[in-house]
Amino acid sequence: MKKIVKIIAVVLLALLGVILAAGLCLGASVFAYSARDKKAFGQAQREHLAALEKAYSQPDYIPADEGSMTGFDIGANMDREWSYGSEPLSQQFDKGIRSIELDVMRERDGLLYMDELVADEFGARLYTPAEMLGEYENFTRLRAADGYPPLAELLDKIIVIYHYDHGTTEDYAAYDPSLRAQNMFISTLQWYDGNEDDWWPDSDVKQNYACFAIDNWSGSPILEENAREHNMLMRTRIDVYPWRDDEWEAEGMATGAFILTTDFPPRDVPGEDAHVAGFERGATVGMRPDGE
Repeated sequence: MKKIVKIIAVVLLALLGVILAAGLCLGASVFAYSARDKKAFGQAQREHLAALEKAYSQPDYIPADEGSMTGFDIGANMDREWSYGSEPLSQQFDKGIRSIELDVMRERDGLLYMDELVADEFGARLYTPAEMLGEYENFTRLRAADGYPPLAELLDKIIVIYHYDHGTTEDYAAYDPSLRAQNMFISTLQWYDGNEDDWWPDSDVKQNYACFAIDNWSGSPILEENAREHNMLMRTRIDVYPWRDDEWEAEGMATGAFILTTDFPPRDVPGEDAHVAGFERGATVGMRPDGE
């Protein structure tokens, strides 16, 4: 690959902004609200919170018995700390984390609400598919030509990636098949476990509208094929709390995946397992194993 890919492989993980993985749960999608809908929803939430506050402040209020809901001795485990959690985003960014996942839960139909929201909130710092495409007809042509942008074009930019969802992704892509009108990149999805019959619906990740793709099994031979031969920017997992091991982590890092997802990032309160996933000297950004 060209040197330019070396740059993109580093910079998109090292953006000075936020790389949002919008909708990482498969039920995620984006929605449009009218001004009236937003006002009514906000009023309903305020009324609900006021009612809860009133109920909890009554002298005859009785808290629920937590012990009756558990299948173990909750009293004997009250001092046990939950060893997995997320720090505030600002603290995560200060520690070098450059890719975060946000789950967007479905409220109602309307695919363009989130698209408009990210544009309004991030403004000129948002890096769009149209900017990356430039003169290329689609992302298939861009990937074939290794036309990823240089570092200077991406510094201080924010990229929003819309995780593949079988119910909504195609609708979002169809709004403009070239993706030039959309503000979010689309990440396609694959799942391969050695059984050719066991695939997610979008088994062919090499869509014209995509340069990002997800394969959460780091042992998948298709992951490396898509990363190296088809020039896809792949995301994979290197652990899943509470399960992890050094071999799994090393295997994921050796795939050439562009984004490595971990439940053991740098953090102030490590919990029971103090392991921190990362590269040499604790770095959160590194070069691909082949030096690209």
